[in-house]
Amino acid sequence: MQFLKKYLLNLRIVFTLIIIAVAVSSYFFLKNNYGKSDTEQLNRYQVKRETLQEEKSFSGSVSAERSSVARFSFSGTVASVAVKEGDKVSKGQVLATLDRQELERDLKKYLNYYLKTRWDFDQTQEDYKDFQLWGISETEKNEIKRIIEKAQFDLNNSVIDVELKNLALQKSVLKSPIDGIITRIDQPTAGVYVTPTQAEFEIVDPDSLIFEVLVEQDQVIDLYLNKSGVILLDIFNEKEIPAEIYYISFAPADTSTGVLYKVKAKFIQQDILPLLRLGMTGELKIRGSRAESVLVIPVSFIQRQQGKDYVYVLRGSNQQKTEITTGLEVDGQVEVVSGLKEGDVIVLPEIQ
Repeated sequence: MQFLKKYLLNLRIVFTLIIIAVAVSSYFFLKNNYGKSDTEQLNRYQVKRETLQEEKSFSGSVSAERSSVARFSFSGTVASVAVKEGDKVSKGQVLATLDRQELERDLKKYLNYYLKTRWDFDQTQEDYKDFQLWGISETEKNEIKRIIEKAQFDLNNSVIDVELKNLALQKSVLKSPIDGIITRIDQPTAGVYVTPTQAEFEIVDPDSLIFEVLVEQDQVIDLYLNKSGVILLDIFNEKEIPAEIYYISFAPADTSTGVLYKVKAKFIQQDILPLLRLGMTGELKIRGSRAESVLVIPVSFIQRQQGKDYVYVLRGSNQQKTEITTGLEVDGQVEVVSGLKEGDVIVLPEIQ
């Protein structure tokens, strides 16, 4: 019995030793195969070749270059509305009309005034056609001249009144100023008295859709007309759509978020336009310099001193301070022109 107890005790000791040995072996295995700790790995980098592509991205949305808001020039009762939202219209097509009865009566009234004034003018001309031969005084001649001139002024004003009433009658018919699609109608119902701002019709030309962004002042100086880029719309899963900048504002946009300049880009592929809608959001990406298969390191490893760039290269167990020449820098990555070779390991100076 004692032998059995002793055997079991020895067996426990053996199992305990085996577990300890496995744990120690695992520790050294992981250490040897996965290198330093996570902190050490974050503070060292092996130099390799990559491609750097400089790229600027600006958020914006789809807008229209050609759009218009049509409205009546005076108040009145809406007699008819000839279109609805979503309708395609042509330039000069009738959108709506105001009640013309009162305008037609006014025109007739002023036509009558014109006829009366015209008759008065003709009679005055007839009455005084030979006044220069009458042998009257110079004062009397001047008085007759004033009578004739007044008749002429009255006639001129009467003609203007008729023209204005006729123009008002014409303007009671609201027409589209451009080809496009009706996107907004403030008052779609006839029989309602409206002021000019209460009966607006918004028309947008779908063939003039563009992408508009606001750019900060320190970035707008890098943009120029005819610069190529791509538009990535959110609705199309950021599919790249070729684009080209055609407008950069000279004056800043009226915003409360700082000095921003309006930049417009046109879609190169016109077949995309029927799929677009106003207000679709996305990004305009403008690509700049490109460096292919160059040595690249994170900019965080560079120490800048007295106008020169240095890195610490791991040589065995020592760190060697090495001067380097840098090139293109993109998103925290920088091209190394000289001073390093592929495979070198660089570290932050505080890591031993």
